[in-house]
Amino acid sequence: MACNRLWRSASAAVLASIALAGCTATTTPEPEQPSNSARSGPENCLGPVSYPELRVWDLNESLPVRDVGIEHTQWEVAIPRGEGCVDVPQVQVRSQPCPVVKGPGDEIAEILLGSPRDGVTRSEFARGSVGTVTELVTGYASGGEWFTYRMSAWRYESEALAAESRILAMVAACVDSVDEEVRGVPRAAVYEGDEPHRVAFRVDETVYLIESLRTLDDGGAEAQIVDTASGLLPASAIGEIQDWWIPRGAEVLAELDTTAAASGA
Repeated sequence: MACNRLWRSASAAVLASIALAGCTATTTPEPEQPSNSARSGPENCLGPVSYPELRVWDLNESLPVRDVGIEHTQWEVAIPRGEGCVDVPQVQVRSQPCPVVKGPGDEIAEILLGSPRDGVTRSEFARGSVGTVTELVTGYASGGEWFTYRMSAWRYESEALAAESRILAMVAACVDSVDEEVRGVPRAAVYEGDEPHRVAFRVDETVYLIESLRTLDDGGAEAQIVDTASGLLPASAIGEIQDWWIPRGAEVLAELDTTAAASGA
């Protein structure tokens, strides 16, 4: 059902609670959002922040997770490229272990592939990306278990530039990375046991990254479900997320690109 939901949405690391009773939404006071100038890096490389408000609860309810509930936490941000993005010398991508990312959710939100998220964004913008969007989602099961995953996407000026994305290169360089094709999409993936926890792939001019994460609660307990030996989302769930994210990530980025062009960003 579309109504009678309890969900929690967060933007720019600030959580805002929204309870839906019937078809009437009651919201908490609007949290103060960070200014665009605070988000902009050197020479305004990062454009104005927006929040897509994607219906991730529909995705959560469809995942093959035992007794998954309707409550969830959603952290999201979309950023177009600004002006004056200048590439910086890059550390050569090297083969290295890539364990499951683990930590408090607010810390994980600001780190991507081992580096500050905004730094990765600036680097990709300088290398031809025109926009990025990220959704960090935690879902809950009725038994008290929870799971966390992150969906990210970058749109590039061309397919050729997308194919040269460092996002793809960094995942492919993981020691245990495997090349595979899942649901018709060639991708690089890193597994723990039978569960993929880091997946990167390209569709046309868009690069996608899906991660299964181990977030920690205030007491230090970590996200895990009873459905798998690792406690991570099963491979079938990552496949469902992949199918859901490809069209929606592309749609958000296309709209972001159009809005930025209209505003002269």
